Amino acid sequence: MSAHNVSTHEGSPWSPQAITEAIEPVVSQAGLIVEDVTVKGGDTPTLQIIVDLPTGTDAVELDVLAEVSQQVGEVLDEGLLASSGAYELEVSSPGATRPLTQPRHFQRNVGRVIRVVGENEDFTGTVLEADDAGIVIAPIKPAPKKGMKDKVLDPVRREYADIRRAKVDIEATAAARLAAAQAAEEAAEPGLTGEEA
Repeated sequence: MSAHNVSTHEGSPWSPQAITEAIEPVVSQAGLIVEDVTVKGGDTPTLQIIVDLPTGTDAVELDVLAEVSQQVGEVLDEGLLASSGAYELEVSSPGATRPLTQPRHFQRNVGRVIRVVGENEDFTGTVLEADDAGIVIAPIKPAPKKGMKDKVLDPVRREYADIRRAKVDIEATAAARLAAAQAAEEAAEPGLTGEEA
């Protein structure tokens, strides 16, 4: 099959919908969902499949990803793409920089710092809760000067309808978790000193 003739239109074995339907049983058997399917043409077509956990804030484990990748390859090679010739298969979980576009995406990022571009405001904050209609977020006001601490404001609720774009702020999440760990250590130290005395 000529790679340049890969058709992703509905009805084609290369259509994202057909591929999703073919692989969903093995992906769901592993406790995951199919997040996205992308087909890229070239000398050898590349099939990129993104899978994710349906709920919770855990990451997809690498050994689970490897096993699912093998099973997906077998299902496609023996079925839908059996006569399609050579292709590259990439199965991965969503990166931290993916846009948050569905309620499930926000639910998977409870406890993380996100950047939000809204209808009337742009802000950064920690997601405290997320349901099917919106999120409860603690906005973070940046420190006015270097060396000073950011100020965490009172939690507010924002509906998804008012959020135009959102994504995880990786650096801010890491910094917030480090600060929380340091605060917990500092809080534990006086107790240890008291016991030793």
